[in-house]
Amino acid sequence: LRVFSDGLPCSKTRTWLQDHLLGHCWEHFSQNKDTMLPKDKVIYTSVGGRGDEDYREISDFDSLKADLVKHAANYATEDVGPSSSTFVLFLEACEHVVRVCRILRQPQGHSLLLGQVGTGRKSVAKLAAFILRMIISRLTPSSSYKFATWRTDVKSCLLDAGLHGRAQLLLLTDAHVADERILDDVTRLMGSADIPDLYKSDDLEVIAKACTGRCHEQRLETTPANIFRTFTRQIAEDFHIAMVLRPSAQDFLEKLRAFPYLLGCCTADWFDEWPSEALTSCAEHHLGDQESSPEHLRTSEVRNALLGVLPAIHAVAKTMADTHQRSTGDDGLVGRKCHWAMAALPASYFELLHLFRKLVEEQTMINQHRHRELHAAIGKIASAKEHIKKLEEDLESIRPNIEIAKDSIRTKTAELDKFRLRVDSRRQQAAKTKNDNQKAPDMLGEEVHGVETEFARLIHDEQQLIKHSTDTEEKLDHAHGLFIKLGTLPQTWSVRTGDLRGRETLLTGDMLTCASIVAYGGPLALSLRNNFTSSIQKCLKARGIVYSSHSSTLQSLLGNPMLSREWHACGLPDDQFLIESALVVQKTRRWPVLVDPQQQASLYIKALGRLAERDGDSRGVEVVQQRNARFLLILRSALECGRWVLLENLQGHPDSAMTSLLERRKVETSEGWGVQLGDVVVPWNSSFRLFMTTLMSTLDGWPPEVLATVAIVNFAMTHTGLEQQLLALIVTREKPELERRRVEMVKLAHQLRSEIARSEDDVLQMLASAEGNIVEDADLTGTLASALEAQMAQVSKLAEWEQTETDIHRERETYSALAKRSAAVFFSVQALEQINGMYQFSLQWLQDHIVATLGESKHQGPNSKERLEVLQRNIAKNVYISVAHGLFDEHRLVFGLRLCLMLQSVDNKPDLEELHFFIHGPRGSLSKEDDPPFLPSTERAALHALSTQLPAFKGLIYSMTGNDKVAWERFCELPFVENECLPGDWEHSLETPLQRLCLLRVIRMDCLPRAVASLIQTELGHPHDDLPTQCLNAVLRNTSHITPVMFILDGGHDPSADIRTLARNLGIEDTLEQLSLGPGQGPRAKQVLSSTSISGGWVLLCNCHLDTSWISVLDDFCETSLCSHQTHREFRLWLTCAPNDNIPTSLLQRSFKLACPKPSGLRAHLLSMYRKMSEQEALGGSVMAGMQKQLTFGLCLFHALVADRSSFGSIAWSSPYRIIQEDFDVAHQQLSSLIDNGMQFQTDVGIASGEHLERIATLVVDLNYVCSATDSHDRLILSLIAMQCFSGCTTETADVKFGLPITNVGGVLDASTKSELCAALRDMDMPLSLFGFHPNVVSEANRLTANLLLSGLATLQQGDLYRNGHVDRASFGQYHAEDSSNSKLGGSDIAERMGLVGEELSVDIAALQKLRSSTSTEFKSLDIVLFQEASHHSELIRRVLKSLTNLGCALRGESAMAPEMQQLALSIGAGAVPSLWEARGIPATMPLLSWSRELAARARFWGSWANKGRPNSMWLTAFAFPKAFVVALCRRGAVRFKASIEDVSLEFEVLDSTSWSCEDQPKKPVEGCHVHGFFLEGCRWDSKAKSLAPFQSKELMSPLPLVWFRPVIAKQRDQNGQRAVYKAPTYRTAFKLAIPHRLRRNQCRRESGSVVDIELPSKTNPEVWALAGVTLLLSLG
Repeated sequence: LRVFSDGLPCSKTRTWLQDHLLGHCWEHFSQNKDTMLPKDKVIYTSVGGRGDEDYREISDFDSLKADLVKHAANYATEDVGPSSSTFVLFLEACEHVVRVCRILRQPQGHSLLLGQVGTGRKSVAKLAAFILRMIISRLTPSSSYKFATWRTDVKSCLLDAGLHGRAQLLLLTDAHVADERILDDVTRLMGSADIPDLYKSDDLEVIAKACTGRCHEQRLETTPANIFRTFTRQIAEDFHIAMVLRPSAQDFLEKLRAFPYLLGCCTADWFDEWPSEALTSCAEHHLGDQESSPEHLRTSEVRNALLGVLPAIHAVAKTMADTHQRSTGDDGLVGRKCHWAMAALPASYFELLHLFRKLVEEQTMINQHRHRELHAAIGKIASAKEHIKKLEEDLESIRPNIEIAKDSIRTKTAELDKFRLRVDSRRQQAAKTKNDNQKAPDMLGEEVHGVETEFARLIHDEQQLIKHSTDTEEKLDHAHGLFIKLGTLPQTWSVRTGDLRGRETLLTGDMLTCASIVAYGGPLALSLRNNFTSSIQKCLKARGIVYSSHSSTLQSLLGNPMLSREWHACGLPDDQFLIESALVVQKTRRWPVLVDPQQQASLYIKALGRLAERDGDSRGVEVVQQRNARFLLILRSALECGRWVLLENLQGHPDSAMTSLLERRKVETSEGWGVQLGDVVVPWNSSFRLFMTTLMSTLDGWPPEVLATVAIVNFAMTHTGLEQQLLALIVTREKPELERRRVEMVKLAHQLRSEIARSEDDVLQMLASAEGNIVEDADLTGTLASALEAQMAQVSKLAEWEQTETDIHRERETYSALAKRSAAVFFSVQALEQINGMYQFSLQWLQDHIVATLGESKHQGPNSKERLEVLQRNIAKNVYISVAHGLFDEHRLVFGLRLCLMLQSVDNKPDLEELHFFIHGPRGSLSKEDDPPFLPSTERAALHALSTQLPAFKGLIYSMTGNDKVAWERFCELPFVENECLPGDWEHSLETPLQRLCLLRVIRMDCLPRAVASLIQTELGHPHDDLPTQCLNAVLRNTSHITPVMFILDGGHDPSADIRTLARNLGIEDTLEQLSLGPGQGPRAKQVLSSTSISGGWVLLCNCHLDTSWISVLDDFCETSLCSHQTHREFRLWLTCAPNDNIPTSLLQRSFKLACPKPSGLRAHLLSMYRKMSEQEALGGSVMAGMQKQLTFGLCLFHALVADRSSFGSIAWSSPYRIIQEDFDVAHQQLSSLIDNGMQFQTDVGIASGEHLERIATLVVDLNYVCSATDSHDRLILSLIAMQCFSGCTTETADVKFGLPITNVGGVLDASTKSELCAALRDMDMPLSLFGFHPNVVSEANRLTANLLLSGLATLQQGDLYRNGHVDRASFGQYHAEDSSNSKLGGSDIAERMGLVGEELSVDIAALQKLRSSTSTEFKSLDIVLFQEASHHSELIRRVLKSLTNLGCALRGESAMAPEMQQLALSIGAGAVPSLWEARGIPATMPLLSWSRELAARARFWGSWANKGRPNSMWLTAFAFPKAFVVALCRRGAVRFKASIEDVSLEFEVLDSTSWSCEDQPKKPVEGCHVHGFFLEGCRWDSKAKSLAPFQSKELMSPLPLVWFRPVIAKQRDQNGQRAVYKAPTYRTAFKLAIPHRLRRNQCRRESGSVVDIELPSKTNPEVWALAGVTLLLSLG
């Protein structure tokens, strides 16, 4: 098990091997599983032992894991740096490490590590090398990494290992071995430890010096051979290779087949997808221990829930990755491709874990900080309120004291006045008496002084009380004013505090949702992103993790309104989806790749970079494209200086030189950390940021290694975002002042909201940081009051502006309907790229069309409702016309219908069930129904499904089988029902055009194209089949020197001659430079472009698709040089290009595209030919201008009939012909020349002029058309059409009669100018009966057109499924051994599954072999044919069964999957006939099931002939060489008549209808043979009249009864008399002589002509059947 199971690709096959071995052990040794495998895991290793010799079985897996964890920790310690490796070891990873250690420990031990990206292959190899003390050699591949560089690098590694004995591990990936020469060197190293011609003479001298001593030690003679052998032995001992490859790579199997040493000299180790245990271990490692985890993640309950939900989220992503590789958009009409396939990688899981922890920590810090501020502010306000209450109480208590103090002061004042008066009177008395007694006055003075002191104290107390009262009142006034200005802010802050508390409980679930969207949901469209979010929340709910159910979008959880407004100012549309995409770009660790089909992200990143530069966050943004020669130099400079880099318009994956940068793999240098870019290590600057954009709709060509290192972000425009942009554009053109006011108002409102938010934050911060009580701080309260007052003023002003903005918005809403319809038009156009990659149109292109349409309708009222309706219709019509000119004919109807449905969905959303029914048909299997009887069985079943699956059609069956049955029957028999009223009340019951189309799809599919065309004309106001021709003069006027004109080729007209003619007419033919691109023409083309763009000439580059390697240079020239000021304004660039996937999207979007398909329809063909003629050519320039005009019209009509006949399918021609405009040009030139030069001849000979001119026209047709036909039946049809077109067209009478049912020809022939002639052509009646086909054939052609229409709509709706070009053995056809009871799969089993029965084929093979061995030497003619056919079918069946047996062995892994087996498996899986079988026998034009059934039927036919003798009737279909059978019949007749075989022919007689079935056949005729197996195409056999007859209603193929092939003498047959017969050619299949495109690629044998022309009686002119395309077919496949 340890030896063989390592090489098995998956756990299922390993389990099968184990069960298989255990079954044999029990069968032969009677040992059960418990005895043989007592443990589930058997691991032997020396890791953790006493040495390499201690190779032991591991019984304790925990101890092994502990040892490996220690080694991983030591490796991480040595691998110090920002990009150091982090190992998460689980049981499967430990097994891989032990296994790789075992491989590398052996001499010449090389490992082949196979698995998908992110499964840990490189990490396991590095850890194993570290355990074994090996030096890891890693090469850095890049676009400049050459083979010589590889030789130098590997030689240094080999010399180090061979000379110094240092064990080394060379780690190689898919990128390293892209060059097969490198892979060849690697395989040589694995096999012989040497690479031929690697070492030079100097190296050999060093090797000789180092290894001579080793030879002496080993007692070897010191010959050069022994010395070098010693050196290589040391290399084999110490040099090891680890190949890390992806088995899903398309070239993986080719590498294994081309280099068998990869398997022969390597030990394979398959890495499965990570199990849940691995995901849980990684989650546990990233969450860390409980102490180091964030506070919210420390509880055991939360951790256990997270360890369960994180792997579940990855599983959800993986499921969606497998299910939604292609998706639809917001509704069923908007189909968008989804870049989801590589999202569910382990790298995305690591991103999820890292982001989750980071977001939790960040949001926790933000919430805690905000909570602290809010709590502090609320606390300050609460304490202020309490303090105000105290102040009010103090104020109330102070006021009585003030009154008391005032009373005391008044009392003291009166007392003091009395004392003063008393003292004054005593002093006056004392002065009068002048006695010496001064004591009394002095005593009074002392009393007065005491009273004054008391008075002063009272005054002071009063002042203190008054001051205290005043201060308190002021504080209260300030406080009340502050609280008034605070208003409801405290309550708001309280609510926010509560929200923050509630958010703390929801934080874990919310951040997990956000991290999941950022890690996985970047590539998703809006609807899928919402679905993914819902799936995540279901996982959270199942594990008890709460989340914000009311606001679960990324914008609501992580968005910042201020930041969003800044992004909007930078050009990001105000759309939720794009804002969330910008948040993904902001939060992800990986470098973002922005999928930017409308180039909105590029403009946004550029503006954001300028904003960051203004704020000092960066040093600018560098915009560069990868195809720029200085791309790496610019990137290095930006990385070193810290600038942003926008890598714009990626056409492929990033250059491999950026691998280290994409992986953020940093290395330590003397100056710090650096990153290797190519061959240079560039210092790392933390301000550096990298953005990448691409216009590509899919990233299928990107290696998974690159996709794992980048974050794919979908920046595709949504309906909402595009409507806003287009509304702004329309209003700007219609009311520029209104839009200017709106933009200014939005800008000012944004600034005001920012100021309000900052002011609120300042208030909150001041309150939170205030010390003490805020009421006591007058400065603080004043500052707060001023700030709040300013904020109130701002809020008031913002309210006014918002009202003004509302008024402006109401006025702008007048044009909202126009913007919505314009957006719908653009998304209809954008989806065309899914049909053909050449259909690329930019948003700027649509905006230019809108501006032009607005300018054309300026003459109408500026606000009139009629003008808006006209604008809505004109924009859609002009876009439709412009786009349709760049589409092929089969796609115009698809685009027109899709555009109509999208426009109708603007007002009324379509019923998705009705839309699905119309595109895909009924759901589920159809039951057999009997009513209504006038419809075919398939239509009856579909009609019942319509009435039951769609509510709008309930009761339809009752109406068709009840009172309205007759009306419905008449309705269904009408030739054109698309414009007829429906019977009964159904004309009013079906309210929408889509419902009517659903009905027509069921009952009259042939009318569906005309109904769609009618809908297009009604909705768009322009006929679908009457597009105005894009004259090159008009193209020249409508384009400028910066717009290339690209003609898309598809086998139609080559526009080169028209461009030369235009240049000649303008007199600038000398300045036209024409160049046909191809290998080696690129440099010359670049030189011509550079010189001509400056001089002002024209350049015509033809066949750009032939040099796709140079097309990027042309794209770069168009983007840079064309837009420079040096380009001459008269310069024009013309391009012709066939559809090619390698044409850059930017070039296609920039170009004005014109398709050059064949015209569709007779009128279109005629108009196309006449428009290209000059006036003289169209009206006739000779002396016989009238007859020449008639002949010219006849030739035009002939060419139109011949060219348009192919549109009816295989019934038109036996072999497909490429009839193009150049054929007509040559024929018309010859006709004119012969008419001018033949006048003298007809005068000399005396032939009538009309007869002579008709002969000339017939000769021209024979030379240019009839002679080119390869089949006689086709030549007959061409001659008949020519006879009808030129018969009687040169009469001298005024009423010219052609041989066709054409009316109103006179207006064409009487026209005096070419414009009148073209107008007459538009009015001329051209019925489909001109072709000669039965109406049923025309209806079938319309059905084919309808099927193509529906197929195109289905492609637009849901996209195509892309598949890898290799076979997955574990999944292909479920052929792998899943059932242990039937573990062996043989060829017969596969044959039975695909429709073949091996037992019947074996019996038939035996019978054929018996016949082959028993054939006597008496070779009769039919016996020779029988022997030839038997041998041929025997070989075919043998080849089929042998290849199926080999395929079974390859699928079981018993043999290699050879390329032919791989192709065989892919063909069987696709239901197609493999190329290995199709070159022999049965035509491979039918599905595989039908092919295999016919093969079995043929085998039974030949087996019956071999066992029972010649059958009564020959089944001609069973013959691989039916012509040989016909010749054999003639040979038998020649022997019987004793005549030459050239004198013998076949006579045919159709037998009675009772003999149609093969079981009821008449006896074998004496002469000739009865033959069956014929089907009539183009008519039917009338058994009563015994002649050909037209089809009956809705009949397309009719079986022919038995035909008696009777040999006769040709002369006798001619003497029997002439009868009206039609020689019907017989072909093997409906493809006749045509070879389908798939068979042409496989070089299938081409048919050489009709098998036999069977003469069938006809009561009608046989020419009628020839023109109707009547043929006989041997098979309908």
